[in-house]
Amino acid sequence: MQSIMRCVLVCSIMLTYSCASNILIPAPVTQIKSLEDARAPVTQIKSLEDARAPVTQIKSLEDARAPVAQSKPLEDTRAPVVQSKPLEDTRAPVVQSKPLEDARAPVEQSKPLEDARAPVASIIIEVTGIKDRKGQIVVYLCNKKTFLKRCDIIQTQPVVVGSIQFKFTDIPVGLYAIQVFHDENMDETLDMGFIFPEEGYGLSNYPSRPKLKPDFDDSKFMLRSGIKPEYKKIPLFY
Repeated sequence: MQSIMRCVLVCSIMLTYSCASNILIPAPVTQIKSLEDARAPVTQIKSLEDARAPVTQIKSLEDARAPVAQSKPLEDTRAPVVQSKPLEDTRAPVVQSKPLEDARAPVEQSKPLEDARAPVASIIIEVTGIKDRKGQIVVYLCNKKTFLKRCDIIQTQPVVVGSIQFKFTDIPVGLYAIQVFHDENMDETLDMGFIFPEEGYGLSNYPSRPKLKPDFDDSKFMLRSGIKPEYKKIPLFY
């Protein structure tokens, strides 16, 4: 009987100890070995680099741009432009067209200014009846507006007793009259007296002394172009 009682007492003590142990140290706490074990889910990610493993699968920025690098460079993308004809080829029709000089060929074929102007002629005037060696001989080739005045076409030569010739070239074709005088005082002006000139003088179409008041119609002649120059002989009257 005592043995049974001892067993019951021992069992009661053990049961009491066991209950006390369960209350003081809960089993779940004892299963966590340390703070590191409590953070086991975090420790499964080895480091920040492991947490970024999806990013680390892209080796570098160059790998991230691999699709762009695989595309053709700018020169390749412009290959069609390079293969197209250059600007000179695209303008080939313009180059093949006639230049400006060819386009103006009709103008160039027209006569130059010298040919377009009025025809010209030449004339030889022989002055005869010179009596004195003093001064000079003046010859005027005048039109109707300048007749008996200082004309635009003039030649002079030193006096030679007898006769002297004057040659006019490149004179426009037309009506003219010739005035000749012996300019003794070298002023290229015919000195007039009370009625007649004081110096020897002569006019075209007057084989004798001209009348007191000559006019252009009496002295005029037509100067024409030709192979040979015209010829006029004018005597001087003193």
